[in-house]
Amino acid sequence: MLWTSAIAGVGVVLALDLLFVLGIRRARANNRPLPRNMGGRVASFGAGTLAFLFAVALPGGSVLPEMTGHVILAFAAPPLVLLGVPRVVLLPLFAHRGSRRAMQALTRPSRTATLFLVALFLCYLPHVFNATLADGSLRFVAGLVIFATAVLFWWPIIEPFPSWERELADLGKLLYLFIGSSVLKALGFILAIVPRPMYTLPPGSRPLWGLSAINDQQYAGWLMVVAGTFILLAAASVICIRMLHEPGEDDGLADSQDHGAARRWGDEEAGR
Repeated sequence: MLWTSAIAGVGVVLALDLLFVLGIRRARANNRPLPRNMGGRVASFGAGTLAFLFAVALPGGSVLPEMTGHVILAFAAPPLVLLGVPRVVLLPLFAHRGSRRAMQALTRPSRTATLFLVALFLCYLPHVFNATLADGSLRFVAGLVIFATAVLFWWPIIEPFPSWERELADLGKLLYLFIGSSVLKALGFILAIVPRPMYTLPPGSRPLWGLSAINDQQYAGWLMVVAGTFILLAAASVICIRMLHEPGEDDGLADSQDHGAARRWGDEEAGR
């Protein structure tokens, strides 16, 4: 089970790293200026992909380690990856009108939040979760779905590429995070307060550290409540600080140019 997820995780990480390197090379070949903080971007992207690999390679078999991996896949890896990708790398992906419209539709805040929260709740339905505990391939697929929908969830907050209509205002981002945090806490509280185990562990599997089945589930629930809330509150704090800080002029040449290019694309879409 562990080897299945680990090998598949290595494949995904190598694919992401390859796309990242090819995007940088293409930008340089086209003489597109990279951001001044490119070293930090590379470090953030690398940390995000390593966090993804660590999460999918965690030993499974019970609720707590699965929840640990899902917390990393939902709240750590996606924002790190998005913070690491410069707009100059994303621009060629949206060179065609069809890809721009598809991404615009996918990254609407109401849709990103719905997709992420529905995917997370579905993964914790008893029959689905029991299947992922028993099958390494299904476990990896569930983790990949959580990661992919979490990338969409974080997209309106981090805005690695500006929206083509109106960017979500800072107050809107705070409301977005508040709603997301509240729903996630609901899932965590359900796991933490249900008086009996909701899931069936595979034969031969036992919870970590000699925990009982109910304690394993309860600790997993509290992990979701604490870790998810802490990370979302940290993101909300950054937004509040930015609201109080006047935007500077040193945002990076590449980001400014790419922002303008996205706006021009938006104007083209509006004119059609």
